[in-house]
Amino acid sequence: MFGSMSPELQLATACCHFPRGPAAQEAIAAALAKPIDWSAFEEIVRRHRIPGLAAAALCSNDNDVPADARQRLAQAGRECATQDLIHAAETARLQRLFDQADIPAMLLKGVPVGILAYGRIGVKQSWDIDLLTTEAYLMPAFDLLERHGYRLAEPADLSRQALSRFARFTHEVQLRDDRGIAIELHWRLFSKPVLPGIDGTSDTVTVEVAGYPVKTLREDLLIAYLIAHGQEHGWGRLKWLADLGALLAQKNEAELGALYAQALTDGRSTEMAAAYLLCARLLGLNLPVALAATIENNEAAVRLAGISMDCIAHPLSGIELPVLSRASLNLIASRFFPVRGWRLFFAELAAIWTQPAVRVRYPANADFLYHLLRVPIWLLRMPMRLGALRQTAPARESGSER
Repeated sequence: MFGSMSPELQLATACCHFPRGPAAQEAIAAALAKPIDWSAFEEIVRRHRIPGLAAAALCSNDNDVPADARQRLAQAGRECATQDLIHAAETARLQRLFDQADIPAMLLKGVPVGILAYGRIGVKQSWDIDLLTTEAYLMPAFDLLERHGYRLAEPADLSRQALSRFARFTHEVQLRDDRGIAIELHWRLFSKPVLPGIDGTSDTVTVEVAGYPVKTLREDLLIAYLIAHGQEHGWGRLKWLADLGALLAQKNEAELGALYAQALTDGRSTEMAAAYLLCARLLGLNLPVALAATIENNEAAVRLAGISMDCIAHPLSGIELPVLSRASLNLIASRFFPVRGWRLFFAELAAIWTQPAVRVRYPANADFLYHLLRVPIWLLRMPMRLGALRQTAPARESGSER
């Protein structure tokens, strides 16, 4: 499952070991002992959004890194730290605004997770700020963000009535301001019944960000969310796995066992086991012996981790993974088999069928047209999808040759 990784991807995963220590440095040294295509490595760092981790791992030690590559990595690390500082200031401001307006809100992922995982700002790269409220407070939250300079970006140009209808089909919208800062406003965690009942009123912990107490999910809920989010995308960005691995590395054997026991109770044990397996194999997470044996014998978890490895290694990892690629199709199939209850099975089908940004464009009284036209439009777009898939073939072939 892990033996076919390119030397560049092996080096990238070694850079994600945290905390730093002899084992992490040994993993880096072992990766550097092989010939490294530094352009390919830097592309992996960019695609997986780990410049802060890569710079910290390779630019501050006596590693055999070419001077020009070291310089570029250091610059990317500085840019990551600068962006993180900007997001930290805005994260604190947003929490304060919502607190003052008495609108329930907390911050997901982003700066709070970076501080909890790595102990400081500047390591984790965040593209946007994830803010969780409740469906009942969606419109007040939206109005508050608009008053402070944010405008709806995705989906764009929705009326207020359409936005209220859009909220039925999905779980988030994206807003941007004139500085280019993006906010993903969530009113639930997922469109599907994954971790149901968690919203902006759920239990929190506070993290001091830019001098202000910022709320995020209670740590066990946060870890469950990070696993569910990462698995939804096949862990297609190493930064998601690195954040989880850094949080889990802080846990003792009893705590790791308790998290897994809770996942068993909640019906999330396969996803948890696969995440543990990936963190152990790629990031050096030390699991209790008995728990490690249980996970290694969990065929569904091993298979799911293998699918995630395909997603991680794909040249278009992350949310850009082509829907018709083998990795994506295997990931989609893994959500259905084994069947985890008919409610979730049909919810997965509904998530594939419904394109919220398209469906909401149809008038509510003509919603049947969306269902009527869905298949013909999909067939018309099939040549474009196949063309995009063919364009990635050379990159996949070159990656498999090394």
